[in-house]
Amino acid sequence: MRFDYLQFRKIKKITRSYDQGITLLIAIIVLSAISLISFSLGSLVLRELRLSRQLALSEPAYSSAEAGAEITLFYRIRGLSQNEQICPFTDFGELPSGATYNVCNDLYDDPLYFNTFTDEVKAILLYDPFDETNSAAGYNSISVTATSGTTVNFSVSAYDINAPDDPPAIDGVLVAVDGTTRVLGGLDPGKSYAIFLDPDPLETGGPKTVNGSVTGSPGGGITGIPSESPTIQSTGISDNLRRKIEVILR
Repeated sequence: MRFDYLQFRKIKKITRSYDQGITLLIAIIVLSAISLISFSLGSLVLRELRLSRQLALSEPAYSSAEAGAEITLFYRIRGLSQNEQICPFTDFGELPSGATYNVCNDLYDDPLYFNTFTDEVKAILLYDPFDETNSAAGYNSISVTATSGTTVNFSVSAYDINAPDDPPAIDGVLVAVDGTTRVLGGLDPGKSYAIFLDPDPLETGGPKTVNGSVTGSPGGGITGIPSESPTIQSTGISDNLRRKIEVILR
């Protein structure tokens, strides 16, 4: 068999070109992998730096929020007329560190939503949530709206909390369950009241239910109803980072 030198050189050249192509492809793959790893590590480092900065700022923000809540709670316990803004309006304070806080009292529901049953009369208390020893709740009327239920009417009664044996200020007034708002007057702003909502027991057809809302009437000085879950809300601010806490009062 005769050795063809020219054919051998051609095959060797093709093999060398193939090897060079494989080497280039491997180099591209390795560089791509290194770039991807570098980008991922860089993103991770940047994220950790941002988190570290937020954690560093969170402590003074939380501290200022706690300070605002503690100061407001102190004023409340001592009966001092300070930091009594009702949410969304706030009182402002600043700590020596430069962190600030905004604090407000979320003591009213406006309106207060209710649902009541024949065998479970709903009681709503009208009192001064800033000072429960103050008998002057400030209400002269309430507005009641019944939006749905299985009864046609339900009764509303109001008794003086401090003199429950006195005649009721509102004596079993019937309110229609038709979405109409009924304004009930006769309340003394100098007294606190317990409002009782009771589906009319005289109707037949089994237990009755009523769903609706109650609020203070415009002109009565107060338009909200003391909340069943009042809170103090305090927001601490440090370098535009905000942290909020709530103190449940009951």
